[in-house]
Amino acid sequence: MSLAYEGVRILDFTQLLSGPVATQQFALLGAEVIKVERPGVGDQFANTMHTEPSRQSGRSFPFQGANLGKRSLTLDLKRREAVEIILTLAKRCDALVENFAAGVIGRLGLDYESVRKVNPNIVYCSVSGYGQKGPKAGVAAYDGAIQAASGMMAATGDPRTGPVRASYMPVDISTALLTSFALASGLYRKLRTGEGQYIDVAMMDTAVLLQMPQMMNYLNAGVVPQLSGNRAATGSPTADAFATKDGHVMIVTIEERHVEALLAVLGLSELHADPKYRDETARRANEQTLRPLLDRAFAADTTASWCARLSQAGVACAAVSQLPDVAAQEQFNHRSLFAPIAMAGTSDTQIKTVVTGYTMTSDGPRPRPAPALGEHSEAILAEAGYTTADIARFRKEALI
Repeated sequence: MSLAYEGVRILDFTQLLSGPVATQQFALLGAEVIKVERPGVGDQFANTMHTEPSRQSGRSFPFQGANLGKRSLTLDLKRREAVEIILTLAKRCDALVENFAAGVIGRLGLDYESVRKVNPNIVYCSVSGYGQKGPKAGVAAYDGAIQAASGMMAATGDPRTGPVRASYMPVDISTALLTSFALASGLYRKLRTGEGQYIDVAMMDTAVLLQMPQMMNYLNAGVVPQLSGNRAATGSPTADAFATKDGHVMIVTIEERHVEALLAVLGLSELHADPKYRDETARRANEQTLRPLLDRAFAADTTASWCARLSQAGVACAAVSQLPDVAAQEQFNHRSLFAPIAMAGTSDTQIKTVVTGYTMTSDGPRPRPAPALGEHSEAILAEAGYTTADIARFRKEALI
């Protein structure tokens, strides 16, 4: 059996995270993904979040984790001959993905209509901050800005200290996964009908989708989320983070039976019979007196002890962990999340990479190293019909 996307060829004009992680999903499953980069510069993310060990390859570890298995072609897209080369390559591709600011790729002469003229059946996907149309089309957007603009920050943080952005990149990664599903759908439709299409993905839409429960309540009942610290979206006083003797534990109580079990493990069973705390409405009304009782109980024992006892009682909980603790978890020995690969541009230096969050019974994701800048330029051009003399001229003229 072959991997799901073997034989599929994708032109990738994306940078940073939202686009590269999307196209990487296809490379992991066998697609040929041709990453087009600026000569001598490359993807912005290649020089972001560098550490000393990654500098020898010129490609940061986060960049490598977002571009596994791709081929790198360098081209100066501001020159007409480079655009002609792309159009030649596009004739042989099933899909094209770009995440320039809206309008940029059109000015380069590589918008959907231009590419469609040489390949009417291509699946063309644009990823941007706010979409290709409307008053914000073309506005520069990064994860943090979208967290602010979408309402995520206004509902994240402590009421005493104000809004807080997530320190990781939830909008970028979520947009990537949404893009990969949209592109997979476009490719499947092409397989069934023979027709290509244009796909428009916006980070802003993704950020709102991440808040779907809260947005549904606002649209239909006018409920506006407020800053609630580590409190669950349900607002339950018992679904929160609590300090223990040696750390913190996060508790999730969805049903009344979970609250009853929690109080029993904490040695506070009598509270469930108290009219002030016997149901969710009462507990919210009397949170000022309930919280100190919960805090005092949790502070009496360790995080590990609470997690063991609460899990046994059927209460969802987890230690608030740092990455060293996460990476060391035995659970990952039963998954395929981490894998050893060669560092970009080397054959003898091994690094570890994050692969993807699922396994398959057969022909699942196969991580391959991320490319060095321009590593495959000559091979890609030769496969497209360019001669050795052509390629030598391209290099002499700094086109590649």
